Order: sequence, then structure tokens, then C-alpha cells
Amino acid sequence: MNSDETYALNDPTGNLIAAYEVPNYALLVQVTKTGPNHDALALVTAVDKGTISTATWAGHAYNYMQFRTASGGVEVGSAILDAQDNVSVTGYWPYGSIGQGTGAFNIGSFDASTFHADPSGTFLTIAENNGTSDYVFGTPNGIFAVDTPNGAILGLKKAASKNFDASFAGTYKAIYDQKTGTNTGPNNTETGTPSLGNATLAITSGGQVTISDSQGTVLVGATLQPVADTS
Repeated sequence: MNSDETYALNDPTGNLIAAYEVPNYALLVQVTKTGPNHDALALVTAVDKGTISTATWAGHAYNYMQFRTASGGVEVGSAILDAQDNVSVTGYWPYGSIGQGTGAFNIGSFDASTFHADPSGTFLTIAENNGTSDYVFGTPNGIFAVDTPNGAILGLKKAASKNFDASFAGTYKAIYDQKTGTNTGPNNTETGTPSLGNATLAITSGGQVTISDSQGTVLVGATLQPVADTS
């Protein structure tokens, strides 16, 4: 256990290097040998293994974040599951706003028949048109996670109000990955220098956010704004 409450891992293979526990939610692990060539830095999100089905999320609305290893890195949006487990998605893809063919906003839907329960009962699969599969995990307290060939998706139940809940003000631990000097290339390839880091995230009751790295350098300073109030 390090002084900042992260775990230092002594993995002889050099793959698992550090971890951080989010009580009752997940374990985050920093790894060095992921991807098709086993040479990519990444954050692994682990949740408690348990019985899961689409009924766990049916009839609820979620906010999601997709973290890609290419194509601009991130997408955010809304996923709504109706009582029959059918899914409708609306997403914002910042990279798409700078001239990509599909644009910055993605709207789609798919029905419950695309979900298939693994025989273990602990995760679901979704078959993609190109022959690959997505793997869906989740927890009873309202998290879902999807491992896709195009990155990881994390979803959380939507709050009752669009406004920031002051009870969440406080100081938080953050683990992040970043890539500098990034350029995209043919066949969805992406070059750049990746790195992993730890940070402190402070939020005031008024929604002012300050994120500082482990050396105290401020990475982000901003005020939270409800998505519903922004153009």
C-alpha cells in the first residue's frame, strides 16, 4: 500500500503495475501489456463477479463514457433500456466534430435479442457485424461495463436532477491515461506516446472542479455545467 492509498504490484512479468480500489464499485488496475500486440498501456476496470442479466438494467436510464484506444479517445452519452431490455443510445463524440464523416453525434438503437447470456451467467455477449463480440458486465448497484474491440464503455445510473448534487463535493482520487503527440492513420491506427498517472480531483459544493497531478500541477480547472443547459 502506497502513501496515497494506491497499491504497488510486484508482477514478475511487468504487466500489472498499480491498482486502486473504489469501495463497493470497482478495482482499477494499471497494466502495460494489453491490446493485440500485448504492448499497450491501459486501465483495467474490475467489478465483483456475480449473476447478471439484462433485467438488471431494464427500465433504467444511464449516462455512459466510452474510452477508445483510437478514433479520438472518448465518447459520452445517454443509454436508455426499456422494460423489454431494448436499448436506445444518444452519444457525443468530440473527435467527430473536427471533420469526421459521421459527425459529432451518434444516435442508435438495438433490441434485446442481440444480448446472449454466457453459460456462466456472469456476463453477456453482443455479436458485432464484423464477426467480433462485445462483452457486457455489471453490478447490482447500477454499473454496467462493456468491453468492445473499439474500447471500453462504463455506464452509471442517471441522477434524479440535471444539477450538481452538493453532497458529492469533496476530494477524490483519480487514475488516468493520456497520449501526447497523437495522430491518426490508415485503418483506425493511432500513434503517440501513452502514459498512466495519478491525480487528485477536488469538487466544491458549487461545482468547481480542480484536477492536479501527483506533482501538484493543475491539469483541469472548470465549473461543472449540466449537459441539458449547453448548446
